[in-house]
Amino acid sequence: MPGDVLELRLDGQLFGSYHHGPDLARPYLAPLLDGAGRQVTCDPGPPDHPHHRGVWIGHRDVGGVDHWTEFAGHGRIAHLGFDEVGPAVIRERLEWL
Repeated sequence: MPGDVLELRLDGQLFGSYHHGPDLARPYLAPLLDGAGRQVTCDPGPPDHPHHRGVWIGHRDVGGVDHWTEFAGHGRIAHLGFDEVGPAVIRERLEWL
């Protein structure tokens, strides 16, 4: 799996993995698991939408830059660091490039 990963746990049970490495177009959450441990997200997405990985934030046009797809010339949402990681909060700094 490319990039850095933050495992998210609830009562000790894994419910998701947050990918935020420098080689990614944008951070994303995958897999996301339900209470029974079943995966409810895909990673990568279907062949015609490989940029659809798990749960992520993006937009097709941010100041004229594509932050949705991974076509040539797309933008990047860079992880700068976590300000807080705790049992009920994750606060992260991002830069939309």
